[in-house]
Amino acid sequence: MSWFNNLSIRVKVLSIALIALLGFLLYLGAGFYASRNVALHLEDIQKSDVPALQRVNAITVALVNLRESYAAAITDRDELILSEARESAVGIEQKLAQPLSNSAQAVVEQEKLLVSFRAYNRQADTLAQQMVSATLSPEQAKEGLQELSQQQRAFDTQMDVTKQAVYDSFARKIVQVKQSNDELWRLGLVMGTLVAIVVLALSLLITNRMIIGPLTHAVDAANKIAEGDWAISIVNTSRDELGRMLQSIQKMRDRLKARFDEDRRAERIKTTVAELGNRMRGDMTMEQLSENILNYLVPSLNGQVGLLYMPQGDELTLTGSYAFTFRKNLSNKIKLGEGLVGQAALEKKQIVLARVPDDYIVVSSGLGETAPRHIVVTPILHEGELRALLEIGSLGEFGAEELEILQLGVE
Repeated sequence: MSWFNNLSIRVKVLSIALIALLGFLLYLGAGFYASRNVALHLEDIQKSDVPALQRVNAITVALVNLRESYAAAITDRDELILSEARESAVGIEQKLAQPLSNSAQAVVEQEKLLVSFRAYNRQADTLAQQMVSATLSPEQAKEGLQELSQQQRAFDTQMDVTKQAVYDSFARKIVQVKQSNDELWRLGLVMGTLVAIVVLALSLLITNRMIIGPLTHAVDAANKIAEGDWAISIVNTSRDELGRMLQSIQKMRDRLKARFDEDRRAERIKTTVAELGNRMRGDMTMEQLSENILNYLVPSLNGQVGLLYMPQGDELTLTGSYAFTFRKNLSNKIKLGEGLVGQAALEKKQIVLARVPDDYIVVSSGLGETAPRHIVVTPILHEGELRALLEIGSLGEFGAEELEILQLGVE
């Protein structure tokens, strides 16, 4: 039946109606009308409601980023971040000004949302600018943050109401398609003869499996995506109008998930690098600096052991370690070009090594000792001069994110 499943909805229902023509001509008319009615409703949903859901989720992601940008601008008093937030706010306002749905209730709620967003953005922009310019006293800043929090809550409430209006419009159309389709089939039952009843039973089976089932699945999938459940499984076994609609929903989910994951990845890299910079600031001895760097960077990169070397003439001296067991046959001084560490220092390039020998270095813990399987050695350069060298070992392979954090952290 796979060939039949790949046919369009119109052809499926028409085929059943042609069989019913042998026993009852009216049954054919009802089936054909049902197929046309479903197809028209699906085309309308695919053209209007699915893009509306995509725009709602895109605006939601943009609003999260805008809120974080304003928070960063206020906290860090950074004019550049504030400028980026303003540009983002302009884009969001333009999106909110465009109709999301043709539902009357959604249009009304969207107008309220635009007014609420302008009020929130005006308050956030004003407060951020005053914080950047340092023109507020602590009491004034506190009052401004309280007012901004109130504006934000009001905006979030209106955003939820607007989302619900858009989702309700989508759900109503799906329900209308289902109800209309069911009514037509019930009419066929009344008008049909024994042959028509048999064909109707077959029609209901096909309808439930190939029309109502995918429609219900589409509604559930859209609601799950709207709630932020990216793991929802979208099963599509046909190539008809419903199959194309499910493909559109699946593409929307994948794009939103990819954007969400990339934003989280970029935020983690940014946060980790910023925190590493904070831990390197201040007056510290070389041992304290080494300890600060290793104690934060090694766990952040999912490493288990770390060493920090400082150049002294033509040698590298071990100045700090993390979970490292010293051995009698190992020296805390390494000449340039000697071994993996010395070679990385000589070439001033990062070296990543997999499947490290068991006796290379050892991770020490209260449960015993373990040899790491992957090593990354990274020179720390300043204006082309070697300032230090990091060696980090891990039981698991270093991913692109960990290597990017490491590379940005030592620049």
